[in-house]
Amino acid sequence: MNWQDNFQMWENNQKLDSNIKNELNKINDNEELKDRFSAFPTFGTGGIRAKLGVGTSRLNYYTVARTTEGLANYILKNKRENEGVVISFDTRNYSNDFAIISANILAQNGIKVYICNHVTPTPELSYLVRHFEAGQGIMITASHNPAIYNGYKVYDSDGGQITLDTANEISVEIDKCRNYLELSVNTKLTDSPLVNILDEDVENLYLHHLKEVTRNPKMIEKYGNELKIVYTPLHGTGLKLVTKGLEAAGFTNVIVEPQQAIPDPNFSTVKFPNPEFPSAFDLAIKLGYKEDADILIATDPDADRLGVALRDENGIFRLLSGNQLGALMVNYLVNHISQNDHSRYQVVKTIVTSNLGAEIAKKNNCDVRETLTGFKFIGEQIEEIEESADDIKYLFAYEESYGYLISPFVRDKDSIQAALLTAEIALSLKRHGENLLTQLESLYSEFGFYQDKLITKTFTSEAEANTLVGKIAELRNSHPKTIGNMVVQKIQDFEKSEQFDILNDSVQVLKLPKSNVIKIILKDQSWLAIRPSGTEPKIKIYISCVGNAKKDCQNKLSVLENFANKLLEV
Repeated sequence: MNWQDNFQMWENNQKLDSNIKNELNKINDNEELKDRFSAFPTFGTGGIRAKLGVGTSRLNYYTVARTTEGLANYILKNKRENEGVVISFDTRNYSNDFAIISANILAQNGIKVYICNHVTPTPELSYLVRHFEAGQGIMITASHNPAIYNGYKVYDSDGGQITLDTANEISVEIDKCRNYLELSVNTKLTDSPLVNILDEDVENLYLHHLKEVTRNPKMIEKYGNELKIVYTPLHGTGLKLVTKGLEAAGFTNVIVEPQQAIPDPNFSTVKFPNPEFPSAFDLAIKLGYKEDADILIATDPDADRLGVALRDENGIFRLLSGNQLGALMVNYLVNHISQNDHSRYQVVKTIVTSNLGAEIAKKNNCDVRETLTGFKFIGEQIEEIEESADDIKYLFAYEESYGYLISPFVRDKDSIQAALLTAEIALSLKRHGENLLTQLESLYSEFGFYQDKLITKTFTSEAEANTLVGKIAELRNSHPKTIGNMVVQKIQDFEKSEQFDILNDSVQVLKLPKSNVIKIILKDQSWLAIRPSGTEPKIKIYISCVGNAKKDCQNKLSVLENFANKLLEV
C-alpha cells in the first residue's frame, strides 16, 4: 500500500481512538502525511524505535497492537504459547499503555503473559525472561533517545534480544497483519487466567543474583562507606535497583540527584537522557562538587547503559568513555581470577569497541571474541561459551556505547551490575591512593595510548541519504591503500563477509552475520568503522587510534577524522 492508501484507511476508520483521530485531523501538510504514512517501524539494532504520534511510521496504540499481533502469530505458528511472554516498560510517555495493549493481545491469542505492574529496567526484564523460563520478553523502551521516541524490544528464551533471523521471521508475521486498526487497544488490563501480574517483589530475585558481580565483598563491607558516590537515574528506571544494589553490598554513602530521581517521561532537566553526552551529567557534577564526591554515575532511562565521571588532577570532573571504563573493568576482572585459570576465560567485545580491553585480556592469556554491534550478538556469544564442550568460561562483555555485562544471569547490557563493579574498582583504587583516571594512565603506559571518537551524521532528506549510501558503496569497491600518511593493512566488509588483506593481496571469509559495516584497519592497528544505524536515520563512523603517546595518537585521530568528514560531505 502507498502512503495515501494508508492514510485513507486511518481517516475512514470509525473505531479509531478519539485522541489519535483528533491528532490526525490537525495534519494538513501532504509532506508530513507522507512521512507519517509511508512505512511501518521495523526491527533495527536495538529493536523497534520510532517517534510517538499518529501514523503508520510512528509508535502509537495501533502500530504497537500490529507488532504484538504479529509476534503472537509467530508464537502460535511455532506452538510456543504455553511458554509465556514477560512484559515490562520504562518511564516514557505511553510505555505503560503499550505494555498493557501488548499483554491483552497476547492473552486474547491464548498466550500466557507475565506483566510488571511497575517501571522496570531493561536488564531486569532480561533476567525475568530467564527466571520464568519464558519463550519471549517485551520491553517497552526507547532506551536513551529523546522524549519524543519510544520503542519495542523483543527478547528470546535465553533473555537476549532476538537474533536477526528471528526478527525477520516475526517481521513476516507482522506484515501479514492487515486488520491492525480493528485490534483491541484497551489500556485496561484484561482479567484473564493467562495474565500474571508481577509486583515489585520480583526485584528481590534480581538483587539476589547481583551479589555475583563483586570480586572483593569483604573489602566493600568493611570500607564501602568511604567511597562517596553521586548517582543520577536521569528520570528513568534505575533508581531502586542501583541504590539497593550498592547499599546491599556496603556502599552506603550514595547521594541521589533529587531532581533527576523523579520519573519524568519528558526528561525535563536534560536535553538528551544519555550518559554518553556530557550535558547529562550537569546536575550530577554540580552536586558532586557540593558534596565533594569521589565518583559520579549515571544510568540512562531504561538502565542498561552506565556513564561515569570522576575528578582529574585539577579537581575537575571528567567523563570516562565506554571504551575506557570497559578496559578498566577487564583489567580488574583478569586480576581477580587465578593465574592458572586465565586461559579458560573469555572476553566478548564488538567490532567497533576499542582494542585496549582486548590487549589487556590477551596479555593475561584470556581469549577475546569479537562480534557485531548490538548486545544481541554478545548474548549469542555468551550462549556459545556456556554451551561449549571445551573447558571455557565467560568473564566479561562490553561495547563502546556504555554497555557492560559482568555476570551472565542477564543477557543484555546491565548498568546496575556495572555501577556495582565500578564502585568496587573505585574503592579498591582509593584505598591505594589512586582513582580510575590514574589507573587508566598506567594502562596507557603499558599498552600504548588509545583515543577514540564517534562521528554521527543524521540524514535530513532522502536525497542526502542516497548520496551517503553511494559514497559508502564507492568506498566498498575502491579499497584505499593509505589514509593520509597511514598505511591500510586490512579492510573488513561485513556485508560481503570478506576481509581484504591489502598488504598481502589476499581475501578471507568473515564468519560473523552479514551487516552493513566497513572497517578499515591500519598497519599500526588504529582503525575506522562505518556503520549506518539500524534504528535511526543516521550513519556512524567510529575511530580508534593507538600511539606511543597522547600527541602521536591525536595526530592519527586528526587524519582519520578528516577522512571521515570528507566521506560525510553531501
